[in-house]
Formats: sequence, structure tokens, C-alpha cells
Amino acid sequence: MIQNDFEKVKAAYLSKLKISRDAFLSGIAGMTSQELISNAHNIAGVQLCYKKLLKANEEEMLYLLRFRDPLMAVASGYTAMEDDVAAEDIFETISAMQDDPDTFRRFPQDPEWAERDDPDLRREFAEKMESCWKSYTDKMSRLSFPELLVRGAELKSAAEFYSMTKNYSLPLDHVRQLNEYHDPLAVLIGAALRYCGQEELDDMFSVIENVIGNPHEFMETPEPGCDNQ
Repeated sequence: MIQNDFEKVKAAYLSKLKISRDAFLSGIAGMTSQELISNAHNIAGVQLCYKKLLKANEEEMLYLLRFRDPLMAVASGYTAMEDDVAAEDIFETISAMQDDPDTFRRFPQDPEWAERDDPDLRREFAEKMESCWKSYTDKMSRLSFPELLVRGAELKSAAEFYSMTKNYSLPLDHVRQLNEYHDPLAVLIGAALRYCGQEELDDMFSVIENVIGNPHEFMETPEPGCDNQ
């Protein structure tokens, strides 16, 4: 178990940053003038990220320590954000990384600092979602064709939530909080309908984030979804 002693965290964090920065500088030392000019954007981004990340708080340090190379992970995210929307604050990049469930798939993790997973909890949640999905589809199968057409967006959202939460590697804290609901699928469907009515959703994860961030707003109801009786 990680000992959350600030001095230990800070020392490990700064060491990682320095090792990464030194390796980066060593890598660009042999570049020609033309290569340096071609890579100027990325080089400037890495240098800026290094300076800014020295001022990270403990929570940010603990998160970034979970990467083998936190400097390059943030620099990559910063460059991507800058190409899309100007990233005025480097720590906005970290927030975006934390909100993106694919982040830990794209960048190698450090086993020493990685979040301790809970396979049993994930299995329990997957089984719960399987049960809710079966109940939901059984309920929908009793509707007439015109009724199903009217609920097309709901059905699509339900199927995507089922697939996403059952097979997608959601953050463990998301799994833990969703698993507290008797019927997480119904809660997510209800949140989606509140979010955009019968319109199709573009971002399923934003609905999950909304439910996680506002648990008291999404009370369980018998419908839509599997019954809570």
C-alpha cells in the first residue's frame, strides 16, 4: 500500500520529472538545426510542462506518479489540447486526462504507484449490469413496434451504457459508486433522458461523470430499466 507521506511523494515525483526532462534534453541534443526547428512546437511544450509541473500539488503528484513518464504524458495531452483549444493552464490538461478513461491505456503505468484495482468489485458490477440488462431487454420485448420506435434513443443509450460499463475499463471509483445503486443501468438511462430527452447522446461518459458527481440528483426509480421491486 502506498504511504501517502508528502515528502516521499514529492521526492519520487520530482525525480521522475528530472529523469524524463534529462532524457528528453539528451534526445534533442543530437538534432540538427532543421530538426530542432521542425520540432520546436513539441520542444517548447515539453519545457513549459516541466516548469509548470514543478508546482503541482500533492493530489496532482499522486495522480501523475501513476505514469511511468508523467512529463511526457502531460506534454502529449497538452500538445493535443493546444492543437484543438488553447490550453491556458497546464493543469487543465491534467484535469482532461483524469476525465478521460482512455488515458491509462495510452500511457504506460508505474506499478509501484498505480491505483490498486479490485477485480472482485469489477466482477460483481459486471454481473449486476448483466442482470439489469436482461431485465431491461425482457421489459422492452413486451412493447409494441411503434412503442419501441418512440423509445429508439433510449434503447440505443441503454445498449451503449451496458456495453460500456460491462466491457469498458471504467475508473475504479466510478465502478465503486455505480455499484452502490441497486439498478445502475436504470440510473444511467434516467440520467441520459434528463440530459437530452429522446435525442441521441454523443458522449456517454459525460452522463456517467454527471451521475458520479451528483449522486443525490439521480435517485433510483422503477423505470426506465429493470425493476427495483
